[in-house]
Amino acid sequence: MLALWLTPLRLECALEQGKVTLLVRAGPVRASLLPRRRDPIKDAEKTGERDLDRLLRRLPPAPVLGILARQGFGAVRGLAPYVRVRQLRLAYRAGGPDPYGAALSYARAGAAMQALAARFPQAELTASADMTGGPGAVAGRVCLAVRTGNAVCAAAAFGSGFLREYFRYKKTEG
Repeated sequence: MLALWLTPLRLECALEQGKVTLLVRAGPVRASLLPRRRDPIKDAEKTGERDLDRLLRRLPPAPVLGILARQGFGAVRGLAPYVRVRQLRLAYRAGGPDPYGAALSYARAGAAMQALAARFPQAELTASADMTGGPGAVAGRVCLAVRTGNAVCAAAAFGSGFLREYFRYKKTEG
C-alpha cells in the first residue's frame, strides 16, 4: 500500500500543430485523456446542437460555478508545493500580416519566457519572429509529476467541498 501511495503520477501535455495530447501515467499504466477515442457510429447518430443544449441546461448557475471554481483552485494551490516539473519545452513563433504586431508579440513572448526560465532553469524555451507575413505557431510539452498520495489528498479535499456545494444547489433547485 505504501508503494502505491508513493508511486509518481505523471501528467504529460503536448501541443503540436494545433493538436493537444494529454496523458496520465502511474508506474507502468498509461491512460490517454485527450484526444478522446470516439465511436463513429454514435457520433453519426448524435447532433452537436442537441448535446450542447442538453449540457447548457444541466449546468448550475454562475454563482455556483464560481464557488466550485474557487474550491478547485484552492485544491490545486494545496497540491502545488508537491508537484515537480520534469520537462518543460516551449517554442513560439510570432507572425502575421502586420510586422509591428509580430514584433510586439515576439517581445511579449520573450519577456514571458524569461520569467519562465528564471522559475524553471531546466526548461527549453525558444522564441522567434517571422516578419515575412507567415502565420504564428506555438508548440510545447510539459511533464508534471506528483506522488499519488498527494494527488488523492487534493482530490478528496476538492471532492468533499464540491459534493457539499452540489447537494446544496440541488436542494435549493428543487
